[in-house]
Amino acid sequence: MLLVLTGNAKGKTTSAIGTAIRTLGHNQKVLIIQFIKESESGEITFLKKLANPNLKLHICGKGFYKIKGDHSTKEDHKKSAQEGIKKLKEELSSFSPALVILDEINNACSLGLIDPTEIIDIITKYKQTNFILTGRNAPKEFIEKSDLITEMKEIKHPFNQGQTAQKGLDF
Repeated sequence: MLLVLTGNAKGKTTSAIGTAIRTLGHNQKVLIIQFIKESESGEITFLKKLANPNLKLHICGKGFYKIKGDHSTKEDHKKSAQEGIKKLKEELSSFSPALVILDEINNACSLGLIDPTEIIDIITKYKQTNFILTGRNAPKEFIEKSDLITEMKEIKHPFNQGQTAQKGLDF
């Protein structure tokens, strides 16, 4: 199955992590690769504490690209994204996960850091693996290939009133 979690509201990564916990609960292997993001979220910190041999995590990002505070070049961002693709290919062949979460991959593709057809080619090759692709602006290639799409819709957000992200609630 290919699941796409997209939209402008929060909850995409958290939803994917919930599915990872469900998969781990059934003693199946999970691979999580985070693109764009540079530091650990509360979810990732917690999952690492589990020290579960059925879970592998890779953070492959230089921080959010093209937003306030981004000090990395496009080439730096692209290099990190390509490292994520390399890790994905390695882990698919050696770890054989039942579930792969490519967190913020939609953003990485829509920002031109990764070609979405490369991801579709990988997914097509691993038909027995479930994939969750998260992030805003899911590419049309992902939409067309997906079995399930959930769009998170922002109705109201404290950021619009000047509040910054809160540790434990937002990351």
